[in-house]
Amino acid sequence: MQFRYLSRADVERVAMPMSEIVSVVEEAFRQKGEGKVEMPPKPGIHTQPDAFIHAMPAYLSEMGAAGMKWVGGYPSNQKKGLPYITGLMILNDPQTGIPLAVMDCTWVTAMRTGAATAVAAKYLARKNSRSVAILACGVQGRSNLTALKVVLPGLTDVRAYDVVPAVQKRFVEEMSKQLGVTVRGAKSVEDAARANKIKVSSINDFTTDSVEIEINLARGVHTSETLDALYAFTQCESSISVNLLVFTEGRPVVMTVSQIIAHHADQLKAVLKAELKLEEAQLKEKILARTLEKIFIMERIYKRIEEMKTPEAVV
Repeated sequence: MQFRYLSRADVERVAMPMSEIVSVVEEAFRQKGEGKVEMPPKPGIHTQPDAFIHAMPAYLSEMGAAGMKWVGGYPSNQKKGLPYITGLMILNDPQTGIPLAVMDCTWVTAMRTGAATAVAAKYLARKNSRSVAILACGVQGRSNLTALKVVLPGLTDVRAYDVVPAVQKRFVEEMSKQLGVTVRGAKSVEDAARANKIKVSSINDFTTDSVEIEINLARGVHTSETLDALYAFTQCESSISVNLLVFTEGRPVVMTVSQIIAHHADQLKAVLKAELKLEEAQLKEKILARTLEKIFIMERIYKRIEEMKTPEAVV
């Protein structure tokens, strides 16, 4: 059995453009939403209080891709001159299960994270968005900004902040040249976020069997304020899947507000139709009764009845 090993340098030499990465990630999300992806909850171990090592297996049938990422996140590594995120990816043949490749996952993880942000921004951010705040100017800060520029080409004003001034300065200089945008360093997190309409501290995607996205608000920002801002400055009212779970015909169904209004409108039409039919039947009974009264009088049937001697004869 033979398989290919790709180091981080090998993976980076592929130089896949961010636009293509965003497209692939969006397609993977679509297949996940359609139930075409097998992705069990990720098991993990925690050798340090603030660290993790997780296994992330997945199978995408339409893409013919099967494999697993074994990735660790150790914040204290930065003090040792080591990367925060490290790990490997294993790709398997979906038909035989035989490993095809083992590769470094650091670059893939960083690019995928940025691309996921871009997919969200594509559907939630205003199409004419011009400014963005980047909090933390490391690898993921770079990939996020690069990916956002792909889906929001109108971005021109970037505020960047990092707790390490040298890292922030390097980010400002290099990303300005790389993306052709104005990147300015900020004195604090608050300064970086001040120019933006929605103040979010961080977004964590815990999606496994079901969609679970955690939004952490910045200090001093109230939930109701953020909800109002989401509706005012994004297209979440038409794109976010915060639909309602309703029971119809004895089973739960997820429906949008428009679908629910249409459903109730159909129900109301059915009720009104039934009421109109009932009223029609009642009117017909009245018409029939009046017709019988007219026949009774005009044909002088009452005279004949008066001549009858027994009830049986009347009938």
